[in-house]
Amino acid sequence: MPHFYSAYQMYEADKENQQYKFYNWLNLTNQDAKALYPQFMYESIMTQATGDKDFKFKVRNTPFPITNEVKKRKN
Repeated sequence: MPHFYSAYQMYEADKENQQYKFYNWLNLTNQDAKALYPQFMYESIMTQATGDKDFKFKVRNTPFPITNEVKKRKN
């Protein structure tokens, strides 16, 4: 199982005006961290904003195929 390292800092959480802002620091040595960690925060914010503890928000990430140029560089 890959390891993910990340941190968040909330600098605005205003439920009344629905304003939520945060910083997200990522370990970019893991290809999945940049998609997954912001997703975790978005889902947490939406859970709070809607007041629905069972709220689920899903995204799908489909990368482009590897190009021949990238394959050549790898070899």
